[in-house]
Amino acid sequence: PPYVGRGGWSWYTGSAGWLSRAAIESMFGFSFRGDEVSFDPCLPSDWPEAEITLSRNGRTLRLVLTRDLPAGTADGAADARPTTIEGGQAIRWSSLPVLSTVVLHLRNADAASG
Repeated sequence: PPYVGRGGWSWYTGSAGWLSRAAIESMFGFSFRGDEVSFDPCLPSDWPEAEITLSRNGRTLRLVLTRDLPAGTADGAADARPTTIEGGQAIRWSSLPVLSTVVLHLRNADAASG
């Protein structure tokens, strides 16, 4: 009582949204200001890779955070090569292709100490 018969998700949906936002903003270092998006990640040091896909205004951005050389970057094929960015580097959302992949190579300093 007084919520007998109501699903648990009615309680947790708002919390899940805030938790998701916290993870994206803190772990991926996601920041959106106007038309610019940037990432300044802080992943746990034992995570070799993490990935997130963001969609907005008809464009989809796949971001790969990796500690290893990203697949497709060493083969010399320019078409298959994703865009590589540095932590904190801004990307203009409106200039992205409809589908794009961006790779951010993590250095040891980019990792959380835990």
